[in-house]
Amino acid sequence: MLSIFVLIEPAELLSGLRPDGGCLVLPAQSAPRPREKVAVRVQLAGQKSGATVVGTVRSVHRYRDGFRLELAPDSSSLGAVRLLSATARGEVQRFPERSPRYLVEVPIAVNWNGPAVYMTMYSLSEAGCGVRWSGTLPEVGRVVCLRLGVGLWAPSVEGVVCWKASSGASPTAGVRLVGSGGPDWAKLLAEAVRTAPVA
Repeated sequence: MLSIFVLIEPAELLSGLRPDGGCLVLPAQSAPRPREKVAVRVQLAGQKSGATVVGTVRSVHRYRDGFRLELAPDSSSLGAVRLLSATARGEVQRFPERSPRYLVEVPIAVNWNGPAVYMTMYSLSEAGCGVRWSGTLPEVGRVVCLRLGVGLWAPSVEGVVCWKASSGASPTAGVRLVGSGGPDWAKLLAEAVRTAPVA
């Protein structure tokens, strides 16, 4: 999956949002292929607000010095689109209740920029996890692959970095799953619900 960063004026974001919310037109410096899955980190110009929208590219058109891509957001990203559009309209946002986080110590291997690196998952939820990061922190919006365990044949899930922090004893990052994570993630979560404290 391709990671894209977009800096956009609030008015441009609103003009590129289709009335049914099923499609979003965004500027881009690179040209992904139609039907390609992408994770777009959308940052509103002049604001601290931003969100990552995962979706499928419907079409790409050359525009001035770059491109315009038509993106169909995944259902899991519609909330992010609503938050972005409401913020662009100047509305004060209240963040929704999040699913419970469980304190865990799970060895994982993370692949995002070369060979996999061993790290530790320290919190776990239905939608993602917190990771004690080894090495340089990735950009927010970067797609990463998490191998759940240290064995070569351990199952993997794909996610998007949704926050990062370099303060404290070690750098950390939050990863939001792309999709549900499947049965392996559900098994890991069920074990955490049974044995781990709530964060």
